[in-house]
Amino acid sequence: MKNYTGSYICLGIVYKANKKENIIQCLANIIAQYKTDKYLITTYCNELDQDKEYLVNTIILEKLNELIASDYFTIKFEAVLSEKKTQIIISNSLLEEYYAIQMDFHEETFVSCLKNNYIECMYYLDNLVLKLFHLTKFEIAFCDNNANFESTPLEMMRGGYKNYSLSYLPNEMNRLNTIRQNWELDGFSNREINMVGKFSLD
Repeated sequence: MKNYTGSYICLGIVYKANKKENIIQCLANIIAQYKTDKYLITTYCNELDQDKEYLVNTIILEKLNELIASDYFTIKFEAVLSEKKTQIIISNSLLEEYYAIQMDFHEETFVSCLKNNYIECMYYLDNLVLKLFHLTKFEIAFCDNNANFESTPLEMMRGGYKNYSLSYLPNEMNRLNTIRQNWELDGFSNREINMVGKFSLD
């Protein structure tokens, strides 16, 4: 598998850890959206202090159950967007009683797939997040350059959204709001916190 270097645009989708059906549905829908000929999977077990790495051509439901049962996993693959290739890495992380599925898009190739335009990337991510929200009703989502899952949903509501270029927060009407800060997803623009706006995606 090709070795990609550089930064990544990271999208995190957060669920309560006990919502395993939603987590599996999220993973299944993400994988189904992209055509690829192989996946490089790594799993890690804390108890045994060991990891496994292997290639597969397809990922079936039983494999998804196995992955979310592991302490940590990654799925790396090349996806085709607009007839160009980019690398996507799917991984998991835990924070208190919450479980995040993270998608990392290789920045240079991802932006190239979308007309070399970060605004197009934002629209693409908005649409992806909205689709996953309608299918799985996550708690929160976030996106930024080289971002990590660092705030619980409550912390996000109380201001943690200021740490991310894009934050996606369900409201009391069961609709999805997105909050945009004044920096782009490129990792270079000025990160002085100043909310551009709060928008409903529905």
